[in-house]
Amino acid sequence: MSDGGGGFAPKRGAGDQRGGMSARKPLPEGLPATGFRVRDARERGASRQRLERADLSAPFHGIRMRGSSASFLDRCAALGVVFPEGSAFCGSTAARLWDLPLPLSASGIPFRVSSLRPTRALRRRHVIGSERGRWPAVRHHGVPVLDPVATWITLARELQTHDLTAVADRLLSGTLRTPPLAGRADVDRALEEYGAGAGSRRLRRALADSRERAWSRPETLLRLLVGHAGLPEPQPNFETLAGGELAVIDLAWPELRVGLEYDGRWHDRTPEQWASDARRRERLADAGWSVSHVRAEDLFGSPHAVIARLVRRLAAAGHPTRTLDLTKLPRYQP
Repeated sequence: MSDGGGGFAPKRGAGDQRGGMSARKPLPEGLPATGFRVRDARERGASRQRLERADLSAPFHGIRMRGSSASFLDRCAALGVVFPEGSAFCGSTAARLWDLPLPLSASGIPFRVSSLRPTRALRRRHVIGSERGRWPAVRHHGVPVLDPVATWITLARELQTHDLTAVADRLLSGTLRTPPLAGRADVDRALEEYGAGAGSRRLRRALADSRERAWSRPETLLRLLVGHAGLPEPQPNFETLAGGELAVIDLAWPELRVGLEYDGRWHDRTPEQWASDARRRERLADAGWSVSHVRAEDLFGSPHAVIARLVRRLAAAGHPTRTLDLTKLPRYQP
């Protein structure tokens, strides 16, 4: 792994070979287990050659970690050893730490770090530093990070409005298995304090488009797609009884008994899951529901076909039909 920024990368030395001439010299005591600065190790007596050994990795310039590979959280912890007081992960890096939904384009490096003024923004290869005048850092997974609402606001520099809506939905709704991360009053208050900052108009639009009980990014994008087509707004994750059992439909028009579901798990379903899903579909059909299923290739590749199919189902259920210009539908990225 490259050290970056003109540094040197750890490499295997003669003493690392199996049956080599000498045992690896221990690192000096007192170095953090999460990662340490090269400067601190040298001051404690570690040689340059020791810091080049293959039992260490260099996730960032001037930083070493024990081990030859590191997870995303490990890299965050290692970078944190050079944070000035008050610094915190922000933007897409913080969003990953909070498990907020992101498009693939925003899920990698660079790492994003916000410094609390008057501290200057952190400058380092593979890091985008910025400055802020509000929002104290909190600790999550053992690293300093902005809280979920402040993270959402800093995402305005990276995401389009529809993806800011997906993140707002997660804040307000949580998931099927996790609670919400914030209340609408918390988000309203944070936006009011943010004022006319960068991306504030898109943030306000995203919040206006957000809904509770929206449990995934694809569900949010499907709902927004329906809105762009000028169709009636569905109810997210609508609960109904079908064959005496509870069924939750991703997006539903209960008065018409029409539903729309995103199915992104086809590739890893077990035969038992397939059978359970088939029985659920039959129960919904027996209860009078017409449910259309959408896969990733439909949502991200053929949104016009998704809407055209939905229009036919709504029309068959009695909703008035009208001509739609499907060429103007947005194209979302996975």
